[in-house]
Amino acid sequence: GNSYDSLSVTIFNPRNSRAFPEHDLPAPMKVGRKLYVMKPARPGTEPRVLLDAGVGGIGSPSVTYDGKSILVSMAFDGDPFFHIYRVPAEGGKPEQLTDGPFDDFEPTYLPDGGIVFCSSRCNRWVPCYYTQVAVLFRCDADGQNMRQLSANTEQENTPWVLPDGRILYQRWEYVDRSQVHYHHLWTTNPDGPNPTVYYGQIGRA
Repeated sequence: GNSYDSLSVTIFNPRNSRAFPEHDLPAPMKVGRKLYVMKPARPGTEPRVLLDAGVGGIGSPSVTYDGKSILVSMAFDGDPFFHIYRVPAEGGKPEQLTDGPFDDFEPTYLPDGGIVFCSSRCNRWVPCYYTQVAVLFRCDADGQNMRQLSANTEQENTPWVLPDGRILYQRWEYVDRSQVHYHHLWTTNPDGPNPTVYYGQIGRA
């Protein structure tokens, strides 16, 4: 109920943090305020703050293939929406790649240099409740040439790249399934829609 809430979704605020359930936007649940790095990654190393969102939130960190930068979804201090940022792995000013009145989250790099992520910019809502839907989008490494990859009427999450280049993701099918259980794995092509069941059963759960 304040300026730091994003959309009209269910928001839990334990210890005045900013965290969201996975079936509401902006997913995922694991949202913090600071991004840390441990170098070297071994016991006894003191974590170093790489990025601080203030009273905002940070989630979905994903390292680039060359290890030089990290993609995150961040609602910076005072921003009501999550956007994709690129952060230098050694530290420095984050570069904002997406914008607008939408939530962009769970980014990951594609082998061709593009970025796949989930976004509410599809302007769809769950049929049974006031919960906004996010589906797959992709853009160039600089955030340009954005286009929609999937067209589900329900939530999609956690895109990842398979060894053969296809995008693996979780998809909620609205057939008497809970919105937090029985999500199946689907794939699509990174250069255009071709949604295919990877693991799961279409029909009543």
